[in-house]
Amino acid sequence: MNLLIRLFSIFVLIWFVLNLAFQDIWWPLVVLDKFAEYFLAAVVPVFILSLFTKKGFTKVIAGIALLVPLYFYAPLIIPNKGDPTETEIRDLRVGTYNLWNHNKDLTKVVALINSTDADVMAMQEITDVQEAELITLMTPTYPHYYISQQVYGGTTGLFSKIELHNVQELDVGIDRPSILADLDYAGHVITVVSAHLNPSFWAYHDKPLLEIPGNYHQYIKDQNTQARMIIEAAKLRPASSATILACDCNSQETASTNRLIETFFEDSFAYKGFQFGQPTEAALKYERDLSHIDYVWFSGMIKPRAVYRAKESAGSDHAPILADFFIESR
Repeated sequence: MNLLIRLFSIFVLIWFVLNLAFQDIWWPLVVLDKFAEYFLAAVVPVFILSLFTKKGFTKVIAGIALLVPLYFYAPLIIPNKGDPTETEIRDLRVGTYNLWNHNKDLTKVVALINSTDADVMAMQEITDVQEAELITLMTPTYPHYYISQQVYGGTTGLFSKIELHNVQELDVGIDRPSILADLDYAGHVITVVSAHLNPSFWAYHDKPLLEIPGNYHQYIKDQNTQARMIIEAAKLRPASSATILACDCNSQETASTNRLIETFFEDSFAYKGFQFGQPTEAALKYERDLSHIDYVWFSGMIKPRAVYRAKESAGSDHAPILADFFIESR
């Protein structure tokens, strides 16, 4: 058992160094990153096992390996108590929801969205079959909207209770387009972005075996291209006091895509950390899922007050993720 604990711990430490230094330059590292959350979760029981061994080195190396998942996930499990509480008024609630391109019960989808009381909802995987019905069902509550050009697998949309202006469809030429739009709130211009980054699914789905390694390498490069173009487009809006990126990012804490996004945005979930108790709204629970690919990122003169996950998914393989924001200058 000593040998297995040591080998596993050394593997995790070597992966960590390679992940930080060379993550995108070799396809095996891209593949390992996609499954990192699983072997990082195993670090905890392996460390506990090491405590029952008599070898001091085994305990030390397992303890050092335990620092690796803490490096990535500690911000999600350590509470941040320095911000306004849920009982204080929110300024803006923004959500992201991949409704799933095979979803046929749009009435249930829209009922779920309405139950979240979001001011703005970014949506992903809206197909040409769903689009007209979705608009009809959404506009009584969300009269301001924009849906991107249709692409294979469904496109992105942005629905809002607040009027949208300066709408930009960012066609990155990779999978799904992104939408940037400004809204006026409390004397501030706030930019909201709806995005759906390239999924690893297309790297292997119906692909010849020998093409998969190169496809995996390309998918992460495409994700980073999408993220970079979103950041560059957001920077070209100097009138904005803040920017919110609501995204099915198809990435996780260990991904280079996240590191790239973090050069401009902060993750609401990581900023808030662990949230105790339950929110007052029956449709929502606090976001606590460490294995997640949906994010509400932010930058500028706003901060998240709370981050939620809807209790239901309305037939999708995603549940809506929402963040309440307050404007710092208020």
